[in-house]
Amino acid sequence: MPPFGGRARYVPVETVAHYRQFLDTYQWLEAGGFGWTVYKTDGAVPGVGEIADALSVSGDVDIQEMAVAEEPLSVPESVVFFEMFTDGYFLFQPEESYISENVVLENLSVNGRLWNISWSAGYHSRLACAEAGEINLKWLNFQSSEFPRPRAIHAVEEQIDLINPILRKENRGFTLEEMMAVMDLATGVRLPGDWVDGVRPCMIIHDPLPQAGWPFG
Repeated sequence: MPPFGGRARYVPVETVAHYRQFLDTYQWLEAGGFGWTVYKTDGAVPGVGEIADALSVSGDVDIQEMAVAEEPLSVPESVVFFEMFTDGYFLFQPEESYISENVVLENLSVNGRLWNISWSAGYHSRLACAEAGEINLKWLNFQSSEFPRPRAIHAVEEQIDLINPILRKENRGFTLEEMMAVMDLATGVRLPGDWVDGVRPCMIIHDPLPQAGWPFG
């Protein structure tokens, strides 16, 4: 089955195990940081140029291929790796999480809906969901296992309820691997186990949208 879209959903235990293995293999991601976004639409999937317009003030981006694990570090601008699938996009940023900015999430979701995980070595983390230009979930520091108040997590509530029995059985709280599993189960899109080993297409954003400091709201 293809990794991006068009697949049956995985079972919760297997999904958590997949991301546990992923993070064990790529420990530099958990030690550093990354942003993972899934964008979906019920209409026509926008072209790459439209995605670029949503990520940049001017839409001025270069599109090229880079090694995910190495080359972004040598580029001063924000680098967003992307894959297009049948009803949306998979977006990934190693080392930073520009897409996690509130204004970017709102802009990108105007004609669809999205799910986003941002991770900064455990100092800051967030799961966010947005639809039709509005953020409808901000779960800050999800590794604390404290749900947002009020508990307005309807966007991923079903998937969280699927993961909770695993955590109770193992007597522990949410970690990054469980939240990545929530993303996978909610979207039907998997981050493949060897994806960050490859050379992938990316957008280099020269004119970013104003940043809003997402960790504070």
